[in-house]
Amino acid sequence: MNREEQSVDREAQELDAALHPALKLRLARKRIFFGPGPAELLMQIKRTDSVRMACEQMGISYSKGWKMINTMEEELGYKVTKRQQGGRNGGGGGASGKVPGARTPEPGGCGQHF
Repeated sequence: MNREEQSVDREAQELDAALHPALKLRLARKRIFFGPGPAELLMQIKRTDSVRMACEQMGISYSKGWKMINTMEEELGYKVTKRQQGGRNGGGGGASGKVPGARTPEPGGCGQHF
């Protein structure tokens, strides 16, 4: 094998090694309500214990975050967040511990329990 053939063969091996399956899981009933975006939102809510902070971390508006939460809850038939009404001591919201499938894929990992 000459140098050019060896180089092409090496490049092909490197490309083959880089291939791996990458799937996106989405859940639906009447409409799609759970996928990578809502999964990330729930992980951030769990981490920050705040819907507002989770939305900021993701770079989405607070209203979009609540729309995602409300859609999940409507389709699932149960709450996916705990809520604390605002007021003198402020409000809050955290993960309820009850989310679709009980396991959510995390980037580069096998899953995370809520």
